[in-house]
Amino acid sequence: MSKQSFRQSLSIAGLLKNTRQTFEQIPDHKSGSSISLADHLMSGLAIFGLKYPSLLQFDQDRNVDLTRSNLKSLYGIQQAPSDTYLRERLDEVDLRHLRKSYTKLLQVLQKGKGLQGFTYLDNHYLLSLDGTDYFSYADIHCERNAAKRFLSDTRREHPHMKFILVEDVLASNAPHIKHLQALNYRYLMGAKQNDHKFLFDWIDNTSTTITLDQVDEKGVIHRFRYLNNAPLNDANFELEVNFLEYWEIQANGKSTHFSWVTDIPISDDNLMQLMRGARARWKVENETFNTLKNHGYHFEHNFGHGYHHLSTVMVHLMMLAFLIDQIQQRCRMLFNRAMDKAKSRTRFWQKIRNLFQSFLIPHWEAMYLGIANELKPTVTPYNSS
Repeated sequence: MSKQSFRQSLSIAGLLKNTRQTFEQIPDHKSGSSISLADHLMSGLAIFGLKYPSLLQFDQDRNVDLTRSNLKSLYGIQQAPSDTYLRERLDEVDLRHLRKSYTKLLQVLQKGKGLQGFTYLDNHYLLSLDGTDYFSYADIHCERNAAKRFLSDTRREHPHMKFILVEDVLASNAPHIKHLQALNYRYLMGAKQNDHKFLFDWIDNTSTTITLDQVDEKGVIHRFRYLNNAPLNDANFELEVNFLEYWEIQANGKSTHFSWVTDIPISDDNLMQLMRGARARWKVENETFNTLKNHGYHFEHNFGHGYHHLSTVMVHLMMLAFLIDQIQQRCRMLFNRAMDKAKSRTRFWQKIRNLFQSFLIPHWEAMYLGIANELKPTVTPYNSS
């Protein structure tokens, strides 16, 4: 594949084309209906791609000539459904089929060298896993072992990728660690003294526990304590983990403290690298959940629960829109120029939606160029053929 092909596949037009192709492969049990399932799914994706705050607002705009034309030219949507029909059709989608969209986008990103620079410790990728509420209802309870399913599915879909799982203290238990071992994941996860008293007592009373201080150029003391091959707890004595404890002591005496368990052998040479990898878990909260909740994706808005899968399908479409935006931010200079010009994500999405509703947009580049250069996009007669 040529470099130009790589660039096109990583453009939003290329990413949306690949996503639609995966949607078109999903079995459509109402194939005789006037609106295809792929159009329903792409309409849902457009709601989150354009950062509509509600299905009602999208429903009000979908039949406006400009919006309808731009949905067709930019998202490939032949006909957008009403909000009621959208909910009914998406409620029936088998969630397993949506995973193929993530796999396809990751393949495009890998082929386009978009993951270069992200490897860590012997060409592993850090995989941060955390959870947050996206829907709650007093009379409907969604009890499921989501993490276990996610990890099994990810390993099945990416059997050769090397992952180091980064998780919080709730994950550092024997059943979960054994599951990770069975799936060939490495791990770095939090461990607190209140939850792991046996382990901390073992560390305190073992003569081979190592303590080491490192002082950086700013006078910050990085204090480490570690021990390899320690039993996780008395009930699982045969399950050994490597223990790492860390204090960051500022010049003014202020101190922060962390501790983790891992299956990666610890030495004086990799202390800083392990600590930084483990602390990177905060990016899930600050750079993912915070963005989804507060920067235009409306993660906490109730887009509908439905009777089967609607709420989860909507979350998947939101996450796919977020992934497409992240790939753009990683790989497309024009996208970043436009976002920088807008000064904030919220203003950027607002400008995109305003242009989308006000002009016939011939292609996505015209949209981004208009924002980056503060120009109106080229207005061309829309060819409906």
